[in-house]
Amino acid sequence: GAELVRDRGLKSAMERRRVQVSVVCVDIRGFTAYAEAQPPETVMRLLRDFYAAVGTAAGRYGGTIKDLAGDGALIIIGAPVELPDHAALSLQMARRLQSHARPVVRRFGRALGLGVGVASGEVAVGIVGQRARFEYVAVGPAVNLASRLCSRARDGEIQVDAVTLALAGETPPGKPQKRYVKGLREPVATYRLSPEPSSNR
Repeated sequence: GAELVRDRGLKSAMERRRVQVSVVCVDIRGFTAYAEAQPPETVMRLLRDFYAAVGTAAGRYGGTIKDLAGDGALIIIGAPVELPDHAALSLQMARRLQSHARPVVRRFGRALGLGVGVASGEVAVGIVGQRARFEYVAVGPAVNLASRLCSRARDGEIQVDAVTLALAGETPPGKPQKRYVKGLREPVATYRLSPEPSSNR
């Protein structure tokens, strides 16, 4: 938020607008049980290392970390800076989270893991809040969908919607699952991704 405000000036940041983005949602599997069994300092170290790994992945693929909530993070690609290849970047980021952030988490305990959800679509973005606290907000079905897919993803798994795959030019792996998502009338086709790209572009 702060960099955006500095770079663009507050006025342009305050403008609410609609943009096409991809949303990557990631969270730690097995976190609640782990946090109850470990000293708070250990849990803090886990979160610090996890957030650092997420930050590295986001930075690498042009993502903006929208929320760091406890054991999870929501990353937006395509806002505030528009990126035409946001979908391909989001899949690269999702795979990097599984290949690089997951081992970081697993070092703290064998029962820990990582689930990732990815979705693309139009969102409304803008800054809301009072002078003391500004918040960069993104609202739209893609945000809800990425979060839902993340919560359904098993450890080591990436769940992604058909829109993201099509935009990224990747061949859908196998048969889709149909899911109903709040804010969308029609069910959405989603897929389980292996960590390796399915198309050899």
